[in-house]
Amino acid sequence: MVNYLITAIELTDLNELNKNVDFEENLLRYNATLPKTTMQALQIFKDFVYEFVIKQTSIQRLEYRGQQIVMELFEALSSDPLRLLPINSARRWQHALDNNDNAHRVIADYVAGMTDDYASRLHQTLFVANTADTYHLS
Repeated sequence: MVNYLITAIELTDLNELNKNVDFEENLLRYNATLPKTTMQALQIFKDFVYEFVIKQTSIQRLEYRGQQIVMELFEALSSDPLRLLPINSARRWQHALDNNDNAHRVIADYVAGMTDDYASRLHQTLFVANTADTYHLS
């Protein structure tokens, strides 16, 4: 199936499709597209995966838990960045603050760069009793 979908891709020249645009750069000029019937077949698979995998209660609970962890980490780190962020991130946060940049972006980027495992361990260290001594986070 994957081979079929990949080999069915066609390049669409946007300059020819719309005479009001004139892209000189090929990366902007061409779009990868699928023929209508292939796109319909792909949509059937997407709908199936959404209905029978993504919408499953167990998956939705995991997703919700992950969202909660990310939001709680962001709130905690934002409450006292100089104390809770690692040294390099704290320096970037202070630099952004001093330069009237969005210091919260530094925290968002730090959280976004975490692996799931690291975010879970940090969350436990900050929010669950008796775990601070168990995990060594740097």
